[in-house]
Amino acid sequence: MLLGVAVLSLILSLPLFVTSIIMIRGLRREHESRLRPWLIVMTVFTSFRVLMYVFWSVLNDMMFSYHITMLVLWLLITAINMFCLLVVYSNYQDLSDITRLEDMAKLKMGTLSSLHTHASLHSMHSIHSTHSPSPKGSLGSAA
Repeated sequence: MLLGVAVLSLILSLPLFVTSIIMIRGLRREHESRLRPWLIVMTVFTSFRVLMYVFWSVLNDMMFSYHITMLVLWLLITAINMFCLLVVYSNYQDLSDITRLEDMAKLKMGTLSSLHTHASLHSMHSIHSTHSPSPKGSLGSAA
């Protein structure tokens, strides 16, 4: 039974390894969408490991110091995993907020540039409509 749990843990660790590589590339380029798969896989993996520790502690006798020491060490490693999960999730939220702000700034700049273009076209049209077509211009009318 413990061998089956160990094999299942190994199978779950392979997607975690692949998504870790994807996450590292995403962190270098600051793409929050590449952090999302790691967050999902790490949450599933950590939840599975906690359930496995509960199962392992029930199955093994907790009278022996070896079993107690191993359980404490694995729970400590799981706590470190949870801390890393929270750090990456915090970074994911920061990158999502930055991306949202950049998108809003691009939209605002696009709107302002289109308004500026529209206003300059409108002012140029009004300049051309108020310009007198006579060759004398304003000097000829003053005399």
